[in-house]
Amino acid sequence: MKKYISIILLATLSTGLIACGGAAANGTATNGTVANGQAANEPGTPEEAATEEKNADNQEDLQPEKDFGPEDIPDADTGNDMAEGGDSKDGESANEAGSGGEDMNTEGPAIDGTGTASLKQSVNSFNWKLFETLDEKGNHFYSPYGLVSALALADLAAKGDTKAELEELLSVSDLQAFESASEAYTDRKWEDSAKLKNASSIWLDKSLKQSGGAKENFSDPAVKYFKGDFHSVDFRNNAEGAKQDISEWVNKATEGFIPDYAPGVNSDTVADLLNAVYFYGEWDYPFKGEDTFKETFHGLKGDSEIDMMHNDHIDLRYIKDYKGISAIAYPYKDRNIEMDFLIPAEGQGKGIKELLLEAGKDEFFDALDSAEEMNITDLRLPKFNLDITWEGLSGTLKELGLKTAFSDNADFSNLAEELKISDILHRAKLEVDEEGSRAAAVTEIMMELTGAMSVEEPIEFAVDRPFVLAIRDRESGIILFMGMVNDLDG
Repeated sequence: MKKYISIILLATLSTGLIACGGAAANGTATNGTVANGQAANEPGTPEEAATEEKNADNQEDLQPEKDFGPEDIPDADTGNDMAEGGDSKDGESANEAGSGGEDMNTEGPAIDGTGTASLKQSVNSFNWKLFETLDEKGNHFYSPYGLVSALALADLAAKGDTKAELEELLSVSDLQAFESASEAYTDRKWEDSAKLKNASSIWLDKSLKQSGGAKENFSDPAVKYFKGDFHSVDFRNNAEGAKQDISEWVNKATEGFIPDYAPGVNSDTVADLLNAVYFYGEWDYPFKGEDTFKETFHGLKGDSEIDMMHNDHIDLRYIKDYKGISAIAYPYKDRNIEMDFLIPAEGQGKGIKELLLEAGKDEFFDALDSAEEMNITDLRLPKFNLDITWEGLSGTLKELGLKTAFSDNADFSNLAEELKISDILHRAKLEVDEEGSRAAAVTEIMMELTGAMSVEEPIEFAVDRPFVLAIRDRESGIILFMGMVNDLDG
């Protein structure tokens, strides 16, 4: 009988914050469609399996309303221009996130996560809510960090029940601590060999009337905590032009890794909140290209031949059969960021999602964090790509309790009156090869006017026919001059 396995890929920080997460059952997926392909495999032959089992056994331990114009936008089209620095795998600039924060400790010990504890709580809690909704047979890849960052922008605009539902979904109990942690993490400095960039932007239709407190309650915090840059656009009359500008922004924010993002805005959109997360990391133990060759991956839908990368005799944190799951932590060069690979332990009949949920999720990663390093004599990891759009994300979030935000009862009056979320899109992409990996995700929250407020038709006034004119003192009401014009000479 063939042995079927699946894999979860989670790029995690040693603080416990999940930077980009997801699950893959069969491997490569492109533009939201599942393809046969690539994920990690277990030993192929019985001899290899017996050898690895023996080695593991020997080693185991275990203000009044006003028109919103460019003058109201902080640093319109200029905020959050990402600093240049480093080289990406394609020779492009791999930028840092923000310009402040403390230098990364790159020599082994985990970084101090106390300053980002509130952010970790929110991101990881939200991640597991999403993870539980995933189809066990499909491929999935997403960024809970990116999603939380985008939803946090919406939370700045929210009031009342809308705000309460958002913060319940995001597990935010101390908003100030969460926002301060978000600011600190976005401002953090990274090494060139492993870096994360988080960018946010807010696109507002020129016709949108902002509420009196929009600058204090929305715009200023968006810049301070999330480095948001603001753009004034004309969705109503030039949605296609706005789409092109947004797509170009995503391309820049992801270092060219998502060059073809298709925004969800249309002529009814009046506000568009975007977040883009980009990660670039070089393996601490790179693979050699000549050691990559075709091997069989035993997917849920059947066997497929994939490119498998090989490495040997490297020391990695390793868990064998912890509540039915075996795992390794594969580090990037800075040693604080890693990609964790989880597979069902030998003889398991359950799927990896079921096993991880039963193992306690965060409890499992705590165990992996504290696991001793073992010498892995034979490591095989797939060389693969994922490019997945989360179809039906808005419905998923509604099921998780975010309902008012999508209804005519929504309250986003910290930005403008009568706004609601029309849809939320999320696309995430991953590339894993011999040198390391790149990952990026874009989250887009489209907002439109509720049914309680109709869009005003454009008003045109052309004095191109006979007219009456008056010059008058409005304060006193006195007509100073009066006239009537029926014809004019050129």
